[in-house]
Amino acid sequence: LVWEIEKETIDEAVDAGAIIVGSIGNDSNNDALYPASYEKVIGVGATNEDLTLTNFSNFNEFVDYVAPGARIEGLNARYGAEGQEMTILDQGTSMAAAHVTAAVADILSFNKNLNFDEVMELLSSKAIDLGETGRDDYFGNGFIDFETKALLTSNLFFIVLAIIAVTPLTKKIKQIFISKCDTEQKKKAYEII
Repeated sequence: LVWEIEKETIDEAVDAGAIIVGSIGNDSNNDALYPASYEKVIGVGATNEDLTLTNFSNFNEFVDYVAPGARIEGLNARYGAEGQEMTILDQGTSMAAAHVTAAVADILSFNKNLNFDEVMELLSSKAIDLGETGRDDYFGNGFIDFETKALLTSNLFFIVLAIIAVTPLTKKIKQIFISKCDTEQKKKAYEII
């Protein structure tokens, strides 16, 4: 009964224009995990740096795409505590799902009226086919890599700057973000933050 309510809620959200991305799971099996395995959720598996499937990523008919999910550098939530570095290397299909979520956000920054099927079509047109030719249960419709460079060439750049400007982040984190910018973006970034 609970899963029926969850599925109905997701279907209603997607019908209302939401695009939902979920991690497919880190158990290295073909179990269907939810919400990523619902029809109207983009299910994402994880690849290594050499574009092979990670040894933990689930694989099944619900994998829509894969994205980088191993050795992903992120901010350490414990930063500031004794002996804690600012960044850490992490792994998981959640890390991969974040890449695809960024790609979806970038697509929607150019046209917020796109529906689920249109976003899937655009993602598929940019995905790199891995594994068997065409869609397969390990790599889905292909590999999506949304690098910082792509982020900084879109309208999303300004959304991220706005968030950084109003968020009490440390000066060091802001400097790291700005260091990823090209010269023109650095000027704009310094004006905003």
